[in-house]
Amino acid sequence: MGKNVSASNDTMTLDMKNATTVLLQSNLELMAANYQIDMAEAEKLQAGLWPNPTFVWNADLYSLERNEYFNYKNQKLIQIEMMVPVTGRIRKARQLAETNVEFKKLEFEQFSRELVFEFKKLCIDSELKLYLLRNYEELLPLLDRSLESSKARNSMGMVPNSEVLRLEAELKSLRLNYSVLKLEFMDLQKQLRTLLSLKNQVIVRIILDEVITALPTLDVLFSEAKSRRSDLKMLKLEVQMSKQSLQLEKASALGDLKLGFQPHDKGSNYVRPYTGMVLEIPMPFFDRNQGNIQKMKYKISSTETLYTRKELEVRQEVANVYQKILLADVEFKRFDPKTNAALKSLLEKAGENYGAKLIDILEYLDIQRMYLQMQEAVIGFRTERLYLKSELEFLTNYTIN
Repeated sequence: MGKNVSASNDTMTLDMKNATTVLLQSNLELMAANYQIDMAEAEKLQAGLWPNPTFVWNADLYSLERNEYFNYKNQKLIQIEMMVPVTGRIRKARQLAETNVEFKKLEFEQFSRELVFEFKKLCIDSELKLYLLRNYEELLPLLDRSLESSKARNSMGMVPNSEVLRLEAELKSLRLNYSVLKLEFMDLQKQLRTLLSLKNQVIVRIILDEVITALPTLDVLFSEAKSRRSDLKMLKLEVQMSKQSLQLEKASALGDLKLGFQPHDKGSNYVRPYTGMVLEIPMPFFDRNQGNIQKMKYKISSTETLYTRKELEVRQEVANVYQKILLADVEFKRFDPKTNAALKSLLEKAGENYGAKLIDILEYLDIQRMYLQMQEAVIGFRTERLYLKSELEFLTNYTIN
């Protein structure tokens, strides 16, 4: 499956880049959303069509003179009429529909960005939850052995019942925590499999990249966000669509001409048979579409205001996450892996020391709790740092290496 993708009967391992590629290619919700673009293309086709002509048949229903019904030979009128747009309404409607196609493409891009962002957060949660589960799986057997040893010594009168009870309570508490974490991990895996459209119950493993080698300057990130973000482009396009809608409303103010042709008229004119023509011109003395035109002008102003506000919001969001990453990097560099290794070594020896009565039960349990608290703190920090990196990439639509 490639250098960065591997799979077995029960596990599929990908790096984040390949996982994102699989998501974009296989997510069913994304596929469904893509049809919105096809629907907009169909609307563009419809917007450019002229209205169909109308065939009019007017015949004698009842003749008072002859006392006859449905005598079309006595009097009839055949007419063909058609509405002819002369104000550019169809052309402007098509231009608006073309812009709407571009809007739907940006909407799809924005949906893809949001989906990838949520997917990355799920991947981070799943991997670090699994890391914490592994710590519990290392700790539980140690405590279980200590409990069995204490029970054996208790039967010989060497350990009081209260000490055995303390160990049993601690073990049950850890097992309950482990079960809760396991259920949370299973739920995260279910969501990942759903997003990736996987049918089998594989465990999805993601190789997380926690290294930030080069963080661009804030000005560069502002520039990238302004030029790359699809939601900003959508708002700018909304301004354009509002202006096009205004032109369409103005074109609709005068109305369209109606042309008609009467190839045959028998009985309704003094000339029999009669061939004539029809011309209907709207007279907009009262309704010149004033309300809709004024409404579109307000909409243009509203959309331009929202675009300005969005730009300011993006600048604040990017600056906020940028400062958080800088702070997190300072704390990340302070972390010494040797401390964690020393704690793990202390934990492994704690069981032996407790069995040899070199430490009492309180110190033994305190070491275990200290180790778990340290792991949870480290995982919480790693989670937040990875969240911040993903959020900055989402806010700027720019890959942070």
